Amino acid sequence: MRFIPDWLIVRKLISFKKILIVGINGDVVSPFFGLSLAADFRFATANTNFVLSHIKYRLPPSGALPFFLPMYLCQSKVTELLFRGTKLTAIELKKLGLINEFYNESEFIEKTKAEANQICEVSLNVVKSTKKLLYRNKNELNKYLDLESEFMLR
Repeated sequence: MRFIPDWLIVRKLISFKKILIVGINGDVVSPFFGLSLAADFRFATANTNFVLSHIKYRLPPSGALPFFLPMYLCQSKVTELLFRGTKLTAIELKKLGLINEFYNESEFIEKTKAEANQICEVSLNVVKSTKKLLYRNKNELNKYLDLESEFMLR
């Protein structure tokens, strides 16, 4: 199996011209937390936790987490999360606006599909133009990802 760096995945996700919806279940570690924030919508199961495990392994956060997280939270909260290695539950994630909704595991797939069907009724023209407006800072993201990969190579 070939390893694909998370920075490459983030670049692809941000360039995706359609609505990107992710479903999350279980414990999600730092790089995948960042990757999930590149999606347009995030739905999770009630047992989902985002675990900022990079601290435990003495690594800088990756998956563009420090780039995306300040788009959702104030700088002091981001700093606290990234330096403390916090574990965030689905309830906390919803309160912080990091996921759109969470459901019990038994209804997760059905409810996420229903939400996705409703969301995807938006015209493709509207999606493309809105995503261009939302991700107008793509050059900044590319600079950030170059810097992140530099730190990972040290």
